[in-house]
Amino acid sequence: MRALSLFVAKLALTAAFAWVLLTFVIGIYPVHGNAMYPAVLDGDLVLTERLGKAQIGDVVLYRYLGKVHQARVIGASGDELEITENGIFLNGMSTARTVFYDTSPGSLSYPIEVSPGEVFLLNDYREDLEDSRSFGCIRESDLQGKVFFLFRRRGI
Repeated sequence: MRALSLFVAKLALTAAFAWVLLTFVIGIYPVHGNAMYPAVLDGDLVLTERLGKAQIGDVVLYRYLGKVHQARVIGASGDELEITENGIFLNGMSTARTVFYDTSPGSLSYPIEVSPGEVFLLNDYREDLEDSRSFGCIRESDLQGKVFFLFRRRGI
């Protein structure tokens, strides 16, 4: 009887630890869509960490309209962004990030100043406008975490 109660206690402690880890520290998400092509592909499984603050250049997952999306942080609190036919400008300086696709400005008018507690996100697959170019900046509280590892689940 003592062995059974010890086993149940260990099992409960392990379950509590796993719940805390997967709720507050690490996230596991399957990727749907090619918004981050070629960096992240449809069908990949990504691991995110939720403790650190997202920095410019990080690939993040975020919740928008009840759905989880992925994008890259282009601007953070206090930054001024402008997207023109000549490229993306952050605080008046051209970004050096190479992308495979032209970046259209979307439906926003520029320049945009990112408010405190928000980030501006762009998909790497720039033809997909389902990012900050369509719905504006995202609150940092809507971020689900920074991608730190991905499992390629397809033979590409």
